[in-house]
Amino acid sequence: MIVEANPVAVQWLLDWYLETRKTTADLCAPLAIEDHVVQTSADVSPPSWHLGHTTWFFETFILGEFLEDYTIHHSSYPFLFNSYYEAAGERIHKINRGFLSRPTVEEIHGYRAAVDEAMSRLLRSLAEQSDPSLVGSSLSLEGKGDGAAGEHSDAEEAFRRILELTELGIHHEKQHQELLLMDIKHNFFCNPLYPVYGEKGSSVGNPGEAATRWLESRRDPAIYHLRSPLLAEPADVNEEENRILSPFVETLSARTGGLLFDHSGLAFLGHGDDGFGYDNEYPRHAVYLHPFWIASRPVTNGEYLQFLESGGYCEFRHWLSAGWQWVQQNSVTHPYYWRKVAEQWEQWTLDGWQTLDPDEPVMHLTFFEADAFASFRGKRLPTEGEWELAARVAALREMDFEWGRVWEWTGSAYRPYPGFRPASGAVGEYNGKFMIDQMVLRGACDLTPVQHSRITYRNFYPAASAWQMSGFRLAEDA
Repeated sequence: MIVEANPVAVQWLLDWYLETRKTTADLCAPLAIEDHVVQTSADVSPPSWHLGHTTWFFETFILGEFLEDYTIHHSSYPFLFNSYYEAAGERIHKINRGFLSRPTVEEIHGYRAAVDEAMSRLLRSLAEQSDPSLVGSSLSLEGKGDGAAGEHSDAEEAFRRILELTELGIHHEKQHQELLLMDIKHNFFCNPLYPVYGEKGSSVGNPGEAATRWLESRRDPAIYHLRSPLLAEPADVNEEENRILSPFVETLSARTGGLLFDHSGLAFLGHGDDGFGYDNEYPRHAVYLHPFWIASRPVTNGEYLQFLESGGYCEFRHWLSAGWQWVQQNSVTHPYYWRKVAEQWEQWTLDGWQTLDPDEPVMHLTFFEADAFASFRGKRLPTEGEWELAARVAALREMDFEWGRVWEWTGSAYRPYPGFRPASGAVGEYNGKFMIDQMVLRGACDLTPVQHSRITYRNFYPAASAWQMSGFRLAEDA
């Protein structure tokens, strides 16, 4: 989180804000106008809605709350671009987002530009004030309602809250950059012409070269080792935590394609105070772990193909009851985005249909499929506590623990940590109210911005969901 309210920190935050906003526009640049309004399932949203919603977030929770003279850009936009925030008012149903041909893509980009200008003016004015108590009278110190701001007793508190919400909004937009690409992938998959993302120039600007470079860089295996050491030892870890973690570090050994933790005891799970984290990653707390083995990498296409060709989708013994019901009701015979052409398996990607690479991580699997494969292999999915400990300790020991290509299903239900407290105000609806009937996924995927990746991140989806880039790794008791 931004812990210093000084001009350098605020200017850095503004630069990051502008870079993030530009990246979202770059990701949409390869799309034709018609591509922006397509919604092919209840799980996805049209690209135009992502552009508007991420803008609405900054307008609603920062500009509308803290600037006395700010006027909402368009009176109907809160209804159109609110996602699920009850405290922020009524909204269009998610399944109906694709019904909208208005506002136009051009108008939405105009909305983004107007909000960016207002946010830039606000943050620049804060950066010019070395003393938060001197912030100008344009700030609303009490907020304008029961929204994200709540009540503010002084300018310093408003200053701090603006920085916190701006940082949250940036991470929120990075989250939507990933969702945007997954939604484009689904929309193009449902088109019988099978368009390829970035195949030709956009009608709203030049092709998104920056976007495609970003995607290429995310495929570099080196990101595993660039990311995790930076997050391996939080700055707030105290001597007691180091003492508790030490036996796991000292007894870790490599065994048969994975890591063996031959120690029972307490370990710490969750985010400390070192950098940004969503409220569902807090508080950092102790969990008891038994000895376990965990694979050093996710399961591959080739390994999963063995399960498929061995009749995995025809044998109920591998499946949970709800999973077997899902297989039968939906006539599932292979992973989502797979097809077989002339005895050759192919996989749908943003680059179109590609021959299935047996060495790539298998992706777009439901929790049911991941659990069935683990049962087929006589193993299980790791808990999120095991996953986080392995990622942290492997980085400290400089041992291989590949993550970041696919979100990884765990065997843990999505529930609050002991002592969980939602964020204050309307943004407290971000995570907490979804903590039921979902499973936790850890890691990141090829489409996750690197700055949005961390080992404490708790993603979550229903067990039958597969449109997201989800895979898994194996674990077992030791």
